[in-house]
Amino acid sequence: MELEFELPAFQHKLSGFAAMKQGEPLTVTLESDTLLPDPAANSWLVPLRVTCAGDQSGRLPFGTWETRFLTGVSRIHGLLEDDFHTAIGQSIDVTIWNFRRLSLTPGDAVFGQWHESDVLMPTPYHYDHIVIECRLHRNRV
Repeated sequence: MELEFELPAFQHKLSGFAAMKQGEPLTVTLESDTLLPDPAANSWLVPLRVTCAGDQSGRLPFGTWETRFLTGVSRIHGLLEDDFHTAIGQSIDVTIWNFRRLSLTPGDAVFGQWHESDVLMPTPYHYDHIVIECRLHRNRV
């Protein structure tokens, strides 16, 4: 199964600006932004750590951390290095397939354009968005 997630700049920094390339394995925890309802979505395909928005009273839904099935749409981020004191969520193993980079650095000649590559260089990016396309490892029986 193929999936893609954004690698936030702060996560790249926590990883020590790790260089990555196509074909390398990667262990990542997937996390989402606020989950937005969408009746057309059936279920998530990989384990996610989810940020839930409160209802009209400002309270989180009952069983927020225990629930196994959530329906909604959200951007997915990959956490390479977790700075939480306790592990929340489940990591998955993937193989890197491709990188897509949206250039948002002020003054960049290719500002606002997406670029694909098979390598993520070990340099910081402050404004750009990096999306990692990968393939999920199958669980062996």
